[in-house]
Amino acid sequence: MIIRDLLPHVDATYRTIAQREGRLLDGFSMGGYGAARLGFKYPELFRAVSLAGAGPLQSELRSTPRASRLQAEELLKRVYGGDQAAFLEVSPRKLAERNAKKVAQESLVRMVIGEQDETFGNNEAFHRHLEALGIPHGWTIVPGVGHEPERVFEALGDANWEFYRKAFGVHGGK
Repeated sequence: MIIRDLLPHVDATYRTIAQREGRLLDGFSMGGYGAARLGFKYPELFRAVSLAGAGPLQSELRSTPRASRLQAEELLKRVYGGDQAAFLEVSPRKLAERNAKKVAQESLVRMVIGEQDETFGNNEAFHRHLEALGIPHGWTIVPGVGHEPERVFEALGDANWEFYRKAFGVHGGK
């Protein structure tokens, strides 16, 4: 729905650059998961992908750092019919594998995570997965910060905006 319906609607309704060079996906937590999922599935539509404190990025949805085992099982059941293979098939991990060459050549990717974020381990494992796939990406650890978007982006300061400038080919800044 997002790709087939929402993207054309936004381009038809608002003044956009309706091509990949004018599109970037950015999200925190589940939003980072969504950004990765769409960005790695459709690299031809998005110039850049930013994952901050993203999750779930693990290969199996048996437990999550931000939910109990029972909550993870319920989520797996409701969203993926209880099927771990279905979860993995549409995961950023699998989509990065499937489109590694195209993402590596054409997409700007960054990962940002608070050092004390409970999703740190899964984010670090995903960072290493991207490295193994040969997908260049930024990897920024924000010291002393947990799963707190305001503090993460505040700590990044101008480096946050530099990512957007680089993605859209804009030079300058402060």
